[in-house]
Amino acid sequence: MERLKIGKAGNKTVYVDEKGRNHKLTGGETVSMNMWGFTPALFEQLGGEFKKFLKEKGGEEKSEFLIPRVVDDLVRRKLAKVEVLTTSDQWFGITYPEDKAAVRLNMEKLEKKGLYPRKLC
Repeated sequence: MERLKIGKAGNKTVYVDEKGRNHKLTGGETVSMNMWGFTPALFEQLGGEFKKFLKEKGGEEKSEFLIPRVVDDLVRRKLAKVEVLTTSDQWFGITYPEDKAAVRLNMEKLEKKGLYPRKLC
């Protein structure tokens, strides 16, 4: 299940569920940084779900078709399977323009260690 409201509550990291309740996170949870590999079979299922999404929420300016939520629903209905691959590598995300400098700095550190090609920094 995708969690959208993750943050600090005092010295704890929590997520807020759909009912507004805080749930403590340990830091050991498996997370997806939206790196997916799909077989062609999923795209037909996504297409049908996207049509439903557009009908129900397509006119809402801030609505989002969240692929992880759709996949979670398909798995729960036994219409799809997901294999989770884990890594110990660190992830650097760019969501906002101000994230770019920190990501670039981290990529350059990896490049200096020989772990990342310079042409992508």
